[in-house]
Amino acid sequence: MNQKHYSYIIISLACIILLSACGYKTGNTRTHELRKVGTLAIPLFSNSSFEAGAGDIFTEAARRVFALRGGFKLKQEGSASYILKGHVLSSDSRTEALKNRTGNTRSGVFSQTVAIELRLEDSSGSLIKECRIVDKADALGGEYPTDVAHNRNVALQVLAEDMMQRAYNEIFEGF
Repeated sequence: MNQKHYSYIIISLACIILLSACGYKTGNTRTHELRKVGTLAIPLFSNSSFEAGAGDIFTEAARRVFALRGGFKLKQEGSASYILKGHVLSSDSRTEALKNRTGNTRSGVFSQTVAIELRLEDSSGSLIKECRIVDKADALGGEYPTDVAHNRNVALQVLAEDMMQRAYNEIFEGF
């Protein structure tokens, strides 16, 4: 080996040592407790709002986010280590005037503010962590400008996905 190879090896070893010393991790970065979990049940969210189907929309969004991002195996409630229970508390709708991306004001735009509550429990029903999230969506950029019902449903699905991303951060990143 020549001098050049030795310098590459020394630089590589120095990088490895520096990265391992600062706490850099590769692979599964969930905490030790969560690595033991592996299974999570997400039953149908209860819905106290007047928005029909909101419980279904938020349940599906939670299942997508927590399965993909958390790497959990989703199981039925009786056979999972942990249970994520959700409740759609309220869904307030109204129409308002908003500016779109081009700067034009459009009146009669449907907007919706949704509040949800999530509880992470172990299989015995003991509370591990809970959070409440309130967020707002509008149907201004809807695919079908004249089809309010379609745009409203799509806006609610996007909002549900965003809120579940936030919920994952609040519940599991700090767990």
